[in-house]
Amino acid sequence: MGNLPRVDRKVLTSYAVPKVYERWESNPQSLMLQSLQAYPMTLLRGGLCRLFTALFVTSQPLLLKRTIRWFSEPSTPVSDAEGYGLIGAYLVVYGGRAVFTALAQHQNYRLITMIRASLVSLIYDRTLTLDLVEAKESAALTLMSTDVERIGQGLQFVHEIWATPAEFGVAIFLLQREVALGSLAPVIIVIVAIVGTVLLSMKIDPHQKEWIGAIERRIGSTTDMLRNMRGVKMSGFEDALTSILQAMRVKEVNISRATKLLFIGCQVFSTATATISPVLGFTIYVLMQKAQGKPGLASSNAFTSLSLFSILSSSVYIFLTSVPAIFSGISCFARVENYLVSENITGPTDAEGQDSVASSISAEEISIIAPKIAPSDYILVIRDGSVRWKGQEKAVLSQINLCIEQGSFCVISGPVGSGKSSLLYAILGEASLKANTFHISTTSIAYCQQSPWLPDISVKECVLNGRDWDEDLYKRVIHACALSEDLAQLSAGDQTKVGYEGGTLSGGQRQRVALARALYSRRRLLLLDDTFSALDPKTEKSVSGNLFSSSGLLRELGTTVICTTGKPGNSNKYADYTLDLNKEGEAQLRNTQKDMQDDEIEASTYSRGQNGPKKQEEDANHESNQSAETSQEHELAQKSVPTLSSMIFYLRSTGMGFFALSFFLSLVYSFWQNFPTIWVNQWTQYDAKHPYGDLAKYIGVYILCAVLALVTHSVVTWLVMVLMVQRSAQGLHGILLKTVARAPMSYFESVDIGTITNHFSQDMEKVDLEIPLTGVQALFAFTSALVQFVMLSIGTKWMAITFPFIIAILAIIQRQYLKTSRQLRLLDLEAKSPLYSHFTETLSGLATIRAFGTHTQCQSINAERLDCSQGPFYLLYCAQRWLTLVLNLVIGAMAILMMGITIKLRGSSGAGYIGLAFVNLTTFSQSIQSLLTWWTMMEASIGAVHRVQQFEKETAQEDVLGQVTSPPHSWPKAGLIELKELSASYLSSVSPVLRNVTFTVQPGQKVGICGRTGSGKTSLILCLQRMIKINSGSILIDGLNTSHVPAKTLRERLICIPQDALIFNGTVRLNLDPRSSFTDKQLEDNLRRVELWDIISSKGGLDATMQDGLLSHGQLQLFCLSRVLQKKSPIVILDEVSSSADEESQRLISKIIRDDFKDRTVISIAHRLQQIADFDVILVFSQGKLVEQGSPEDLLGRDVSLFQELFSQQDK
Repeated sequence: MGNLPRVDRKVLTSYAVPKVYERWESNPQSLMLQSLQAYPMTLLRGGLCRLFTALFVTSQPLLLKRTIRWFSEPSTPVSDAEGYGLIGAYLVVYGGRAVFTALAQHQNYRLITMIRASLVSLIYDRTLTLDLVEAKESAALTLMSTDVERIGQGLQFVHEIWATPAEFGVAIFLLQREVALGSLAPVIIVIVAIVGTVLLSMKIDPHQKEWIGAIERRIGSTTDMLRNMRGVKMSGFEDALTSILQAMRVKEVNISRATKLLFIGCQVFSTATATISPVLGFTIYVLMQKAQGKPGLASSNAFTSLSLFSILSSSVYIFLTSVPAIFSGISCFARVENYLVSENITGPTDAEGQDSVASSISAEEISIIAPKIAPSDYILVIRDGSVRWKGQEKAVLSQINLCIEQGSFCVISGPVGSGKSSLLYAILGEASLKANTFHISTTSIAYCQQSPWLPDISVKECVLNGRDWDEDLYKRVIHACALSEDLAQLSAGDQTKVGYEGGTLSGGQRQRVALARALYSRRRLLLLDDTFSALDPKTEKSVSGNLFSSSGLLRELGTTVICTTGKPGNSNKYADYTLDLNKEGEAQLRNTQKDMQDDEIEASTYSRGQNGPKKQEEDANHESNQSAETSQEHELAQKSVPTLSSMIFYLRSTGMGFFALSFFLSLVYSFWQNFPTIWVNQWTQYDAKHPYGDLAKYIGVYILCAVLALVTHSVVTWLVMVLMVQRSAQGLHGILLKTVARAPMSYFESVDIGTITNHFSQDMEKVDLEIPLTGVQALFAFTSALVQFVMLSIGTKWMAITFPFIIAILAIIQRQYLKTSRQLRLLDLEAKSPLYSHFTETLSGLATIRAFGTHTQCQSINAERLDCSQGPFYLLYCAQRWLTLVLNLVIGAMAILMMGITIKLRGSSGAGYIGLAFVNLTTFSQSIQSLLTWWTMMEASIGAVHRVQQFEKETAQEDVLGQVTSPPHSWPKAGLIELKELSASYLSSVSPVLRNVTFTVQPGQKVGICGRTGSGKTSLILCLQRMIKINSGSILIDGLNTSHVPAKTLRERLICIPQDALIFNGTVRLNLDPRSSFTDKQLEDNLRRVELWDIISSKGGLDATMQDGLLSHGQLQLFCLSRVLQKKSPIVILDEVSSSADEESQRLISKIIRDDFKDRTVISIAHRLQQIADFDVILVFSQGKLVEQGSPEDLLGRDVSLFQELFSQQDK
């Protein structure tokens, strides 16, 4: 990317974006007109160049007519001199056309590139203001990719929409001079064609919107799956979700048929002009001449008319092709505009996070809630407040009365679903808060959401979050969050990238990095949403003391803290206020201020401690530390240029039989389309000797050729655009899904998710539209050029001698162009991946971004990545402009060469053959230009197929062929688990995360696993599911070595609930039962078992859409538990399923484990040790080793026991 030449600054965001921004902000209407009017000079210059191109195009028939007449005249010194003058005329006409065509394209491509920059920036800025509920199903990614691409395709024809009718009008005027009333024929046909095309194009809009909507839903669901791939694999849902996504793809392809059939209808109308106009025009002319007793069809009239008919058909074809493209662009402009003008969310935090007084409030109003507080002491006051989410009538919280002093610490507690998180969202302005009094005296707010949002940057960059470097503050924050030991164990320290969605870090580390970011921001108000849920007791105690004790960092900074929790914890004892919420959404504020015990010594022990937890990567993969290297290798594999094997791979996906049939019919079409030029030559020669002889035969054959050409063209287009695409679109998408489903977990945490998403969006878009469209045009151009080559040789035999040289020149041009365009296309896609990833990251972190007020920082990152993308995008257009210029110059050279040969051969051939040669030269040149243009575009597009092929080939698979066999259907039956000397790691180059672990779990036993953060607990779970590499030892389930069982089969046969709730885009029913294995009654019973049915039934039941605000985090964990109640498996694995649950929910979960899983083997990871206190066996891990095992009673009764230490710390 760094080797690319610098592009003009005017196509970059710093220049292009403000032009549209200024107009849009002053008048947010008609985005399309505002965008075009923002760059008037570029639009005007392009129009002027296109006007000159039209003048040169319409001059060619006049030049041909003079050439034929000159050839028929006797040779004299004057006429010979005129012949050489004609060579100069050909040089001017063809050279001028080549130059001005290139200049028009240059201006047009600049316009497209600038508008692209503006639209992507506008879409991103609007995305930053999305409501959280809307963000879940946001169309932003589709708008900035698919819609903006189609707008660009439509803008390519912005000048054709007026220039081609002008060319048509001039050509009709000239044609009237040749065939009189015969010129009415193309007018009538074109009127019918235009009316038909416009009517069909108007019908395209609703069908295209439906198609794009289907694409949007599929890409959204695919991105959702990729972002949650760990949970998908742990839950054994790979096949279920890939089946759902493939079904969505099939539905999407079926929806697209209507749009493509309408497009084919437009193609029929445009083709009819080229096939029917000449025969109808000549027929009218000849019959009128015969009726008036005038001479019939002469060679000069015939071939001049054929040249004009060629211009007419070309103009009409371009116009009718441009109409659906422009309508499509207008439709996409409308979609973007609707997105931009939709309702924004407004919150109390501005872009810079500066203090401001949100409202005024009287002392009397304060005294109602907190009589001892002076107005100057408060930071937040809510009186009689109620909270609800967008689109929901029922309030989540009601009668909220809250008054928070500056510098105080308030804990919000309550059961699962009581509205704790919703209250924080309301304070941030993310949820609707209606109150008699609402006052917040600062917009300097920091926020830690329950599932931490971390962008894919280094740990240090995450903590700084765009703020200036303060070494002393940074060290204090790292110490306070007990991150010193963790950073010391990371391979690159605080320069280690956190990975996508924080995948390089464990759950507890993610929460502490997010907390460190909030502390470093030094905001006046800090909102913590269950931030300590993933911390082990000792770490939680340490961090709580470092922050909230009398000498804690937050007390020292004078920060006001509001923290939600669903459980009693170490932080609670430091609280000044407690707001108790109940399930009815009501609240009661209690003053709990008391003398705080300083725990600094014990709190700081963790940070300085003896043996802090080493970085043993519980929740993610060490391979992310080498993500840059792996990603580069991945990209190098992607950069292999498409080969013949890629073409064959694609044709096989479409069906080789269909391709052979399409090629044959295209050859038939080209013959019937081009044979009439020879037929007209014979007609004129016969008519010169036998006026009006065999008129019916010549007209009848001409009509037959036109009809057969029209029919075969339509059939080939239907075969390629509909039938073959349907097979390839489904087949190639299926390959992608299969490859993704079989890829190891390490792949997803070492490769940018945007790169994978690109395969499902950009590559599939090319498979759906670009490849078939460019392919069918290249096919027609190739077969037409083949037929025209033969006809051109008949007209001027000496010209045939030059063809090998011309073909060699064209081959060199194509090779040079493809060499450049392929690389630019790959760089274009490579540059788009970070842009797409940033959009995706932003959507998942909107609440955090808005809370910190880092809009400007995010916009700068977007602008930087967009500028990086603009380079190859614009240069690819430049390469296409170069190709057009060179091809037009070669065609001009061919015309000049033919004129030179004509001068030397004057008198040796008839004028008809010279006319035939020049007409065929015009059509041949158009075919050659079309062939190279469409072929190179197709080869560039076929790179998408090559990337799919390489993705399938290069992506590692979990199962090695020949090393796994499917187990019996009844396996596992008992639930016996044996680990023997097990050692495992995420990369062979780093120390193992598990070391020589040996234990046995008897069938039906309940086993609890505990240990401090990073001790190896989750690594053990991942080993059981074959999601990390086993270096040595073995795992046996019912006597069968799991390394010999296919990974997906193993996970499908076990029950596993991951720590982070796995939720998909879709209905409650789909989320409960993605395999469609159970009845609605069974699903309702499951929800009743976890006490969620009343909530869900009130919001639409099983058909309700899963969205933010439907269920709280704790309720989502219960929801995931209900998902597995009907599944039959003797082994149940639970990874911190109660981390966000309140005490009542914990009791419910414990009851379900005792009752529903009483006969099953249960392995449960827990930080809340009371949850596993009644289990049969406890396994205690430390630094990847199993250090203790035994019953809870045995371990608690020992004099020295790590379990006892952890248990006692949690009780404090």
